[in-house]
Amino acid sequence: MTKHPKKNDKSSGGSPGLMTFVLIVAAIAILVAIIAWPKSGTTPESADETSVTARTEPAENEPAQSPPRDRPPASDEPAGELDPEGVFSTSRFSPDSQARYDGSVPSGPPTLTFQKLVHDFGTMSDTDTRECEFEFTNTGDRGLRITKLTAACTCTETKLEGDKWTYAPGESGKIKTTFKPTRGGQRREVIAVVSNSEPESIIRLYVTAVVTEFLTIEPTTVRFGIVMRGQERKTRFSVGCDNRDLIIEEVVSNNPHVKATLMEANPATGRVPVEVTLDSGAPWGPIRDTRLQFTARGTLEDGREVEKQAGVLVLGTVIDEFRASPTVLSMGPLLPGQAFRKEVTINRSDLQPFEMVEVTLQDPQMADIFLTVVPEPGGQADRYRIIVAGTAGSEDGFVQGVVRFVARGSDGTAEPRDIAITGKIDSQLPDRPPR
Repeated sequence: MTKHPKKNDKSSGGSPGLMTFVLIVAAIAILVAIIAWPKSGTTPESADETSVTARTEPAENEPAQSPPRDRPPASDEPAGELDPEGVFSTSRFSPDSQARYDGSVPSGPPTLTFQKLVHDFGTMSDTDTRECEFEFTNTGDRGLRITKLTAACTCTETKLEGDKWTYAPGESGKIKTTFKPTRGGQRREVIAVVSNSEPESIIRLYVTAVVTEFLTIEPTTVRFGIVMRGQERKTRFSVGCDNRDLIIEEVVSNNPHVKATLMEANPATGRVPVEVTLDSGAPWGPIRDTRLQFTARGTLEDGREVEKQAGVLVLGTVIDEFRASPTVLSMGPLLPGQAFRKEVTINRSDLQPFEMVEVTLQDPQMADIFLTVVPEPGGQADRYRIIVAGTAGSEDGFVQGVVRFVARGSDGTAEPRDIAITGKIDSQLPDRPPR
């Protein structure tokens, strides 16, 4: 029988020295882990914050360095993104990472800033034309948009240089203004600039001047007063200037019932009289929107030959047995969407009852407008109230229309008579309660 050698027992049970070594290594690893574990009362999250703070604070005597302004600092956290307005946002950063990013975020509104608000032309003639500029800058942090530029007087014309209406932060522009005075005296004309600027969305500019008149008109308004229907009425005004060589061309009227005739000049004063006639065919109601226009030529003291356009306003009221109070339905200035209510009273001059046959609105320029008659047409009453009410439209502009009433007179005839509706819708007005 062959005898085999006995196997080594170390391959099965292990050596006591090797086991001791393994246990010592394991104990050292556990001890290192215990030493590295945060101290009592500190969470892993706060420990991470402490380490981040330690990384962001500079060492002693080491100058603090800010991260580049054109990009956020390197981080394991998600990167920032652009908001809808194109401004860099750190809303996805943790509070600590936001503290480490010092890039500026523009958040202020646009601000319209003018170098001056008033331009004084000094003394000038009403035959002169002067120009000036109002320079401005968007001193805000957002884009500026000018939405409206209006002058209160037709003698003042305005426009934005280059017809440019939008301006980036820091960008400048100019409002070019032309002033052509139509009458003399101390003048102060207003220009309103409407924009998205804050805190003021409406800024008012002013042009001022002392205007001397080439022509003098006396009186400046022709007034016929109250005229009975079917009658003719005459009155006069005169035109003069320092130049005795004054030449006045034909005076033209925009009303077919009003005519003007030039008379012989007064040799003592050099003034030229103008006779104005209201013919007998003028319709019932106020004389409205009537002007007499003419052209005068002459020479100024400095030898300049000038030509001046001038005009005279004509006023009056034609009545018959029927009276209206007021003679015009003036809505006044209204805000867009503002409610309004006006009324007119119709009666006979002898206060006797009469029949109101019909009342209608003619050519109203607002959709939301209606009228009420008290008492209703068809009966007999000594007076009628016509009420016009509604809501102003959404667009700026003038309001015009006519209330036409048909009343039966003492002779049995029924004729139409018109009462004008006037007004203006202006979004630049301050907020007011409904009228």
